[in-house]
Amino acid sequence: MRVGDLVEYSDTPEEAQGRICGIVTGVDKYTPRSKGYSTEPIVEVLWNNGMGWILQTRVTIVDIRVQNSPT
Repeated sequence: MRVGDLVEYSDTPEEAQGRICGIVTGVDKYTPRSKGYSTEPIVEVLWNNGMGWILQTRVTIVDIRVQNSPT
């Protein structure tokens, strides 16, 4: 995942907080205290309802390619 990707929220609907889709504006790593030295990738997203950081595993990239368009 990289800056500029269009993503959609793909985790549990109860935790969506109104987030539907957005554009990745930053990429980083998060080190949870409970996991010691292990890190998890996070992305900063300009959502349809504001800006925020989220675990990368909670979003999916939206494929906007049109099937019949020339490549």
